[in-house]
Amino acid sequence: MKSLADTHMPVRKYTRKEYKLKLKPWISQGIISSIKHRDYLFRVYKRSKLLTDFENYKQFRNRLTHVKDLAKRKYYEEQFAQNCRNSKRTWKLINDIFGKSKPSNFPQRLKADGRVYSSTKLIADALNQNFVTSAQSNFTPSSPFKTTDTNIKKYFLPRQANSIFLSPTTPEEILSLINGLDSKKSCGHDDIPVRTLKLSKYLLAPLLSNVMNECICDGVFPNNLKIAKVVPLFKSGDSEIPTNYRPISVLTYFSKNFEKVLYRRLNDYFTKNSLLSQQQYGFRNNHSTSLAITDLYENLLRNLDNKLISCAVFLDLRKAFDSVNHSILLTKLEHYGVRVNVLKLIQSYLSNRKQYIQGGNIKSSLNSIISGVPQGSILGPLFFLIFINDLPKSNSMKSILFAENTVLVQSDNNLGKLQNSVNHEMTKVMDWLTASKLSLNISKTKYMLITSKHVSTESFVITVNGNRIERTVTYKQCRGKGK
Repeated sequence: MKSLADTHMPVRKYTRKEYKLKLKPWISQGIISSIKHRDYLFRVYKRSKLLTDFENYKQFRNRLTHVKDLAKRKYYEEQFAQNCRNSKRTWKLINDIFGKSKPSNFPQRLKADGRVYSSTKLIADALNQNFVTSAQSNFTPSSPFKTTDTNIKKYFLPRQANSIFLSPTTPEEILSLINGLDSKKSCGHDDIPVRTLKLSKYLLAPLLSNVMNECICDGVFPNNLKIAKVVPLFKSGDSEIPTNYRPISVLTYFSKNFEKVLYRRLNDYFTKNSLLSQQQYGFRNNHSTSLAITDLYENLLRNLDNKLISCAVFLDLRKAFDSVNHSILLTKLEHYGVRVNVLKLIQSYLSNRKQYIQGGNIKSSLNSIISGVPQGSILGPLFFLIFINDLPKSNSMKSILFAENTVLVQSDNNLGKLQNSVNHEMTKVMDWLTASKLSLNISKTKYMLITSKHVSTESFVITVNGNRIERTVTYKQCRGKGK
């Protein structure tokens, strides 16, 4: 596909001047034409050296500057009006005005394996190796369709008698998916931009639908669509430490379209059969962080009204998405009704995945991935929700989940009984994490006591595997921090 695109639609690089103009969205085609005319008038003056030619150039230049200023002002006024309720976008506009660009996520130096790397190629290789191997300590190879570990099976929800059927896709569906692609997103390893797909969508849609339907029937996900260009996203802490970066996979647009076809059918199946936990608020339609916070807030207020002491434990999973065990995930999918060729297709999607990191024009070596679900993919978040779907069943505490972020709440009218109860239930949670081959980041897991009683809480201690959990009075938990 890439060779065909290069042959028939070769990439033309912008000149430096064209690139600068492209970065300014208020510069219209009419303004570009005026800029060319301004430059022409300047060349005429340079050749003639006549004062009248200079006056013509100067007057046109000043009028053009005024027009550009008005266009820029109008653009930002419209953008601020459209995004008045979007604080993230508003601050981005403010930073654009003041010329404060977002710093690059790619590190200039990296400390790994007892060495300090400053070469872009070595940094990319070290980061990629860290991303691939960071979760392998939790990975144990086993049969792809059979998990004999009864420790995890005891947490399974009731087995789904029905099985999913993947309806074939159509050219009309592919057209709608191509139209919905974001032109501002980066392209994958094939370097084919979304504009290419949109220009040739009527030709490609029937071909892509036929290929995808063949893959669904055969239970095969093409290997070329399983190569990810990874962007290292800096979280917090020392920028030279590899573990302080999160890998975000940038996939080809062909892969994204195929994943969206599968996602629609899988998500509809799980939604219609009410298979996803009602306590999970992440990556779901009609669910949000606001609803999760409201649920937690109302639960704590209810406990206060009933004169109860509440303990809220904020779990922090280490490398959660990267630690998803494929064998356990496939077993759970089969348990929920994803069987036969559909399960074979998902196994093909998860297996033989590869990734590389790109820093500027330098690419790292291509490494194989043996565990985890790709962050930045369409299917990855849904697979993760399915993987942790039975976490609330592992204990009797009130569970509120937003993707991998989990809050567990327990209440009692007696502080001593509450301490014993929370520690007992946390033991059950750790058993579930161990069976699921996930690990808890003890240093970033916190707990909070909420009470209206005048009682001494200094003796209240929560331990996990002999390690004390830190108590806090404030907590901020969101994706991208400290994982």
